[in-house]
Amino acid sequence: MYRWTACLVVLFALTAQAAAQNRDSDMVRIPGGTFTMGTSEAQDSQQNLPSDYQGWSKPQHTVTVQSFMMAKTPVTRGQYAAFVAATGASSGSSGCYGPKIVQQNGQQWVNWVQDPSLNWQNPGFTQTDNDPVVCVSYNDAMAYIAWLNARSEHTYRLPTEAEWEYAARGKANQTAAHFWGDDLASACQYANVAGTDFATAYQLSTSTDGIFSCSDGFAYTAPVASFQPNDYGLYDMLGNVWQWTADCWNTDYSNSPTDGTAATTGICQQHALRGGSWSSSTWFVQSGYRNGNGVGDRDTFNGFRLASSVWN
Repeated sequence: MYRWTACLVVLFALTAQAAAQNRDSDMVRIPGGTFTMGTSEAQDSQQNLPSDYQGWSKPQHTVTVQSFMMAKTPVTRGQYAAFVAATGASSGSSGCYGPKIVQQNGQQWVNWVQDPSLNWQNPGFTQTDNDPVVCVSYNDAMAYIAWLNARSEHTYRLPTEAEWEYAARGKANQTAAHFWGDDLASACQYANVAGTDFATAYQLSTSTDGIFSCSDGFAYTAPVASFQPNDYGLYDMLGNVWQWTADCWNTDYSNSPTDGTAATTGICQQHALRGGSWSSSTWFVQSGYRNGNGVGDRDTFNGFRLASSVWN
């Protein structure tokens, strides 16, 4: 019995070490620079952003970020499973917000309700170990990062909102709605979004407002790096899963830092999320769009991605 227990301890230690090494090799160096953060009135109109959400990414402002490291992909289910196996981390008793079909404004649509039976192991749909982990809160992400940092020669963290947006915009289309440009028709080449596959799975009309008029091949999450990366070599910066950031939530950019650091004032029991997800409408999947959730909230469309200061 004691030998078996010792073997398990060694196995968990080796798994944790391998997880840290894999994350080290998964990082891309993003050069520093200056960019315009946020969205313009013209862009909001072009992307049909509902008026209720238009103030969150304003005013546009100039931000300068220092060079930093960003993970190529969001944290996967398999990577998160190694953390849970090593620590016994709980999925919590409150469950996770999952989809429910409702009738809204004369249309059938999908609403999200808290379901105590859902968690990262059972989000209500099938995943592979290479899919992005979902049903993880900001607090869960921070616990994973603390565990990883204890086993790595490097120090990981969540990206700031400014770092995330700067990296998401890429080099060629920094002022466009997406890193591939402003058009919606090309979305399914680059992102897992609420397209025709999502509409079919949820018995929605493909002409429903906000549905992308293309097929990305996935009704739910897709394995990371299934789509074309942006020109920094980053995958899934838009779509697949919303990504937690280090910033406290603020309903606009009136008092936001301009040096690329995280906002540490505001509503800090909520944090900002970026990128949209597999279930996101056309207007949410934008480099400049932002949303926020409570730090303990778990949703079937939220995950996270690692960042770090530059390594020597």
